[in-house]
Amino acid sequence: MSFQSYCGTAFEPWLLPIIPADAKLSEASTISLDKLGKIPGLYKPGTGDWRGFADWTARPLPHNKARQILAIWDNWYPKGHQTIGLKSRHFPGIDLDVNTAEQALIAKNLAFEIVGATVMRGRSDGSPRLLLPYRFSDGTQPITKMRQSYEDDSGEFAIEILGRGRHYLIEGDHPKGGTYVWSSDADPTHYHSMMELPGFGAEQLPEITFEQCLQFLNELKEQYEVSIRFQP
Repeated sequence: MSFQSYCGTAFEPWLLPIIPADAKLSEASTISLDKLGKIPGLYKPGTGDWRGFADWTARPLPHNKARQILAIWDNWYPKGHQTIGLKSRHFPGIDLDVNTAEQALIAKNLAFEIVGATVMRGRSDGSPRLLLPYRFSDGTQPITKMRQSYEDDSGEFAIEILGRGRHYLIEGDHPKGGTYVWSSDADPTHYHSMMELPGFGAEQLPEITFEQCLQFLNELKEQYEVSIRFQP
């Protein structure tokens, strides 16, 4: 999918170009290599290198220039390999940075129960990690980031809720292999691109409140504690 695929949608002003995992960085860049494929950046065609995207959190794309800007960003990547981020100020994401499918299922089911069922971003390589996008209700105080860490026999894992000043990836190649893929159900064989899901749009994302964020994290902690306690 391309940046221009999102033209005319509610996501259009909040998109971000992400530095590819195999990018050449400018000599003046201080970006660490482990951040490639994950953080916003700008490409300089004249030198063929990437640099950081200063002040990317400051404002949305201007409405009268968004289409032109997205067309430029599309040309920074090989065709079909655009790495696209989405600012989470208005579209918070519950990021399931987990190690096992069971850990992901517990968090996903609880989020669906408290907030509502949403589409899910996974990975084509079979990783259990998921991203659940929502939208903030009118009048909800935007969060920045809420994080809870855990540890069990599988090792350390974490659940985050990303909001103001944060972003997550919605399309493109993952630094460790595979691509980001979207599904409207739990079966990874039915993954599609975000914009190819039938009837998908910002208005279909369930609204989430700050209170629901707190409830989700509190109840999830209890469920994980029970799960860890009774591991075989």
